Order: sequence, then C-alpha cells, then structure tokens
Amino acid sequence: MSRYNPHHPNAEAVFRSARRWLNRCLIDDGSVFTDDETWTTERVQEVVDYFVRRPDEGEGVFLEKLQTQMQPGSAGAKRLMAELLWVLSLFPSNVKPRSKRSLIRSAWSWSGGELSEDADALSDEVLSGLGSGGPGYNNHRWRELRFLINVTEAAKATPRKTSGAYRSRSSTVCGFNPPRNRAGTANPARIFGAPPLGCLVVANVGQS
Repeated sequence: MSRYNPHHPNAEAVFRSARRWLNRCLIDDGSVFTDDETWTTERVQEVVDYFVRRPDEGEGVFLEKLQTQMQPGSAGAKRLMAELLWVLSLFPSNVKPRSKRSLIRSAWSWSGGELSEDADALSDEVLSGLGSGGPGYNNHRWRELRFLINVTEAAKATPRKTSGAYRSRSSTVCGFNPPRNRAGTANPARIFGAPPLGCLVVANVGQS
C-alpha cells in the first residue's frame, strides 16, 4: 500500500501517529495521550460491556447517548473511549480537525480530567485526514466504533510473545472478520472511512 498521497501532504504525520498507536496501544497497553496504561484488557472489557453489549437504539445525539452508556464505567474506560474516538478520527478528511478535537476532548472530560488541545496527537496535521469518509462516517459512527472495539478485544485476546507481538497482534487486526449488520451483510471495515483498518496496519507493519 502506498504511503504517499499527493492530495494530503499530512499523510506521513497520520501514518506516524497510527504506527505509534499500534505499538503503544494495540500491541502494548499504553495510551495515545498519557504515559498511563489505558488500552488494557480490563478497560477494553468495560467498553465492551457498556457500549457493545448495551446498544442505545433510541433517539438522540451520538455523543450524548455515548456519555450515558459510559456513565457507569471507570475513569480509565472513559479515557479509553476518547482514544477510540481519536482512532476513528484519523482517516476522514470531511470533518474539520477542530470538530474532531472537540469530540475527543469532550469524551475525555467524562473521566473528570481535561485533555489539552495542544497535544501532538490532536494537531491539525494529524487530524486533517486522508480522504472523505462520506455521509456514512457520521450516520454509522456507532457501527464503526463497535467494530473498532471488537477488533481491539480480539487483538488483546491474542497471546503476546515478546519476539512476535507486533506481527501476531497486527495479523489479528488484518484478518478480523467484521460482524454482520441487521441486513445480514458484513459491515465494511471502515474504521478509517473508506479503506479498512487492516490497510493502515499493513502499511505500518515493519515500519517500527
């Protein structure tokens, strides 16, 4: 997969941030924004319990409904949710960086803390995107979030070997079988909008 995008000169910054997330968070248990352990099996399980297993199919705004779903969770689980939203924000270019920052910082605030808008991972360069996610990005955001959580749960369940953690867990992501939607067809793996999450992982394998 080519890493050069003539229409988006910020592409390398996005891939660099995604590679850092892959190493620090999906393979290890670190954090995008802090030195704490955030992407742990325990935190992921909380997000699965409160979001994936308790869908809110009623009326309302996505962020408000998500806040209600995560209300019983720990502060760490709420910070993890904010970082999951950050991952979802990396690809689409049809959402302004300012809007992405607001979404991520709002979710982070549920933990009782404040996330600085000056964080490197929240820069315009990182959040400018690589291509349009289309109207489906906003209309089906909850499905994309659910898929990302399922991918993360599967990756964390993969046995870690010191010498092969990168390849084994990234392979889990690349080979993940997406859940079925209500119509019975496979939901597209549109974590980053148009291309699947696996494409971004493949582009970064061996680049650590």
